[in-house]
Amino acid sequence: MFGPQPFPTKALVVGGDQGLHGKMLECLEGCNVTLEIKEGDHKEISKADLDAVIILGSSIPSAVQMQKHSTGSAFLYCAQGDEVAGLYCCPRMTKVVKCPRPDKKMVTVAQVSGGLGGGVLVTTNRPHCLSQKDALLVENGLVVATVQEVVASSQIVVDVRGGSLEVGQRIEVEREAKEWPTLEQEVERLAQDEEMRRFLAKYSRENCQTKGWLGANMGPADLVSLAGLLANSLLSLLHHQPLPSGLRLVPSPTSPSLPSSTSLLISPSSDSLLSSTVSSILKEMGLSVKFAVPDVGQEERSAQFSNAGAVISVGGSFDLRRAVEALCVEHSLPLLDLAVEGAAGQAELFVPHKTVSYSHVGEPQDSTPPHCVLKSFPHLPEHCAVWAKESFKPRF
Repeated sequence: MFGPQPFPTKALVVGGDQGLHGKMLECLEGCNVTLEIKEGDHKEISKADLDAVIILGSSIPSAVQMQKHSTGSAFLYCAQGDEVAGLYCCPRMTKVVKCPRPDKKMVTVAQVSGGLGGGVLVTTNRPHCLSQKDALLVENGLVVATVQEVVASSQIVVDVRGGSLEVGQRIEVEREAKEWPTLEQEVERLAQDEEMRRFLAKYSRENCQTKGWLGANMGPADLVSLAGLLANSLLSLLHHQPLPSGLRLVPSPTSPSLPSSTSLLISPSSDSLLSSTVSSILKEMGLSVKFAVPDVGQEERSAQFSNAGAVISVGGSFDLRRAVEALCVEHSLPLLDLAVEGAAGQAELFVPHKTVSYSHVGEPQDSTPPHCVLKSFPHLPEHCAVWAKESFKPRF
């Protein structure tokens, strides 16, 4: 999960159903991202003020043309197949400014000598890890020189322009960001894969008319799932988080059909925002939702669980979650355990007698972080050590 963008971000959405657009806006609420919805081709894409372009359900040839006209913007393409969805992500192509050394140790100018073959000989305080044609910047971001030649690990010949290099100045380098394959290149590369070939055959026709209905025939849960996938991918691109490169197939968001008589119990109560949000989604699916009544006796609580078809736990103390899990095991009910902490979240599914549950984790000691912290919210070196130890034991 991500926090808000540090500055306003604008993304253009081409294609897709209105319901999908609405769910995407809900997922992006509070993230400082504005979606501009358009039904058009690549000629309507304005490059000047867009941070991202999202193409939903269009044919691949059309999407390829749109990407060519959206240079400088992050690009996201999604098309829905029968059992899989095709997802292509490409971050914004920009130059990055960074320390030239992989270990991030500061590189400064130690000595500047006179002209050398039309350039200036610069000696650095430590090995610089620079390459020929690197653009050098000083602290104010001004490009002051270009590397003409690498003489030694701590010496370079530079062509000084528009400024000067002085002893003690910190040196940073401006380099092109990593080259990502275009959608067109990915289609050519993956054409030999059988599953991908079936997907490409459906969306490689110029007359593909799917962009208007992507998300139109989905139920509420599937729509939220697809919108969440798109929103998370968009935020990953905008936050420069690592994403699988190129075009990939992901399982289509599908949910099993459940009879409307299915009763779901949400614990511990309806007071939290997470509880009310989960309840709203389930009610949109036509399911019966009840909340566990707090502060009741053991018999009353057991009766609540015996009348449920599944249980959703929405946080609470570790002891409370263990008690809910124990009741689910007693009544053979599947349990979906949800928790949030700031901008992070976790979801775990427990199936009685089939998956590891809190009962098998053991009672947390004062020196041992809870299982949910180790799994989803590690934030101390000690958490990493405990996680590594637990992962090591069953392997050796």
